[in-house]
Amino acid sequence: TIKVDNKTIEETIKNLKTQYADTNDLKEVTEKSSVYCEITFEDKSKKGLLDLANLDKSESKKIISRKKGETILVNLKKLSKNKVDTLSQIIGEPVELKKFPEKVQIKIENIIERTPAKLNPSFFDKIFGVGKVKNKKEFESEIKKSIEYNYLKETEFFLNKEIEKEILSKNKIQIPNKYVKDWISNNNDEETSKKLLNEEFESYCNQIKWSYIVDDIIESNKIKVENSEIEDMAKNQIQHQLMSSGMQNMSKDIDKFVDNYLRHNKGENYLKIFNQIKSNKILNHIKEKVTITKKSITFDKFKDLAKNI
Repeated sequence: TIKVDNKTIEETIKNLKTQYADTNDLKEVTEKSSVYCEITFEDKSKKGLLDLANLDKSESKKIISRKKGETILVNLKKLSKNKVDTLSQIIGEPVELKKFPEKVQIKIENIIERTPAKLNPSFFDKIFGVGKVKNKKEFESEIKKSIEYNYLKETEFFLNKEIEKEILSKNKIQIPNKYVKDWISNNNDEETSKKLLNEEFESYCNQIKWSYIVDDIIESNKIKVENSEIEDMAKNQIQHQLMSSGMQNMSKDIDKFVDNYLRHNKGENYLKIFNQIKSNKILNHIKEKVTITKKSITFDKFKDLAKNI
């Protein structure tokens, strides 16, 4: 189990305040403004966005204190710190730095400034849904629970990999290497085949071995995956995605979403969830048969443990 310290909670809240920043319309440009503008060069015009906080300070001075509707000549190459990626992002298309003109004309169309969100009910509603959290104390408590949940998923994944590794080491299964290599070459493109054969062949063979062990445990213990279980998992996943994107009260249409999702791509999603549930059942069955000792560590120590899985 990973300890959740106050520093992690504070950093998470800080990141969320930036992610869900408040947007304010301004009358004139400041050094922190985002400026929507029309950029004119070489007899063509492009809509662009200048985030001045990330651009060249010296060239930005030509734009600071200007108002909506004003037209200015600027060196866009200098403003983008002569970085082709930044310049291309501003223009909205790939550009060649050397061929790009020294001066362009920009016309300011809108000025906004983003400030970190305030800890108020409106912000709480954006993160956890309307009315779920009422004050700062409740918000911090829910943030801690979310972090604990994410940590739990990571430690469960690590534990599952450790179990898999341990069982593989105790069951010696011979793999016909030449057959597997031929199969990989005949069923993948050249780049994928090269990667699987040269970098991931041992891991690939272990997956095959593990699938044999899983099937043996299923057969020996009469473990089944029911269709209703697959539908329920798909429903939970879809509802979570819809809520994350801000769509509420989709219960009346959820069955249609589930049906379409499970039929999509010739039932590939159905098979993916089937295998996910099967894997969960096998691992839960194994965990009932073994002794698991809990130990509380920091996230940094956990990262060191998990970096080789």
